[in-house]
Amino acid sequence: AMKRWMAFLLLSAGFAFSSRAMTADEQMQFADGVFLRGLYDMAIPEYLNLIRDHPGSGQLDAAMFRLGESYRHTGNKSGADRFYQRVVKEFPGSPFRFRAEFRRAELFVTGGQYLEAVSLFQTLVSAGPPADILASAQYYLGYCLDKLRLQVEAEKAFLSVIQDHPESPFASYACLALAEIYHRAGGREAALRDLYEQASEKPTTPRVGAEALYQQAELAFRERDYARSAQFYEQLISRYTDDYRVQEALLRAAWSYHNAGHFADALELAESKLK
Repeated sequence: AMKRWMAFLLLSAGFAFSSRAMTADEQMQFADGVFLRGLYDMAIPEYLNLIRDHPGSGQLDAAMFRLGESYRHTGNKSGADRFYQRVVKEFPGSPFRFRAEFRRAELFVTGGQYLEAVSLFQTLVSAGPPADILASAQYYLGYCLDKLRLQVEAEKAFLSVIQDHPESPFASYACLALAEIYHRAGGREAALRDLYEQASEKPTTPRVGAEALYQQAELAFRERDYARSAQFYEQLISRYTDDYRVQEALLRAAWSYHNAGHFADALELAESKLK
């Protein structure tokens, strides 16, 4: 209901200009107003009108990028790809160029076309984008390479995020992804500990933090360091009460305490799991 009301207000604002043609700035302001409210299907014709009616506007790069975003949000991947490409080709100096290039590559990731995505991300990385886009491109490059089972190359990409962009939101994701590669290979326990610790210290999301603690606990359990394992499980249970790993952690923590000789704690957690 709120979206319909906002659409009515915005359309009313548009009709106010109906007695004369909108200037490029007015058309852009109106299109952006619709776009920023998440009314992407309404934003598409407004940006198309701007591109058609004002081909000399200095805002065409922004309009084309947001048009691509609108198509992406409405599920029209071919439309999104077309306008992302136009931003990259027609406005190579635009501040939207690298974002459009990243979004285009991301379309191939969501479509499961990992080989094509690798090529696009490699091109983007070599073009020298800003640090935030570079970190995200390197992460997704590693993700796609791992999907293709090119694990040596994937490791390099994830390490570049972790080492060169430690403050990036993608750093903790890269830690978990690289840890998964090492876990599959086996024999990298010391590296696994470091990666899980780093991910748990600065998790991008609660889900990442919970997974990092869970994996730390599991690793300690496999190494028969039961007291340490129990500590990690307890941290997970207390910090991330809503995460799905908590239910698994209750019984695992009980076994950790049991194997460490802390029977009262083990019994308490076992009873909690039974409830």
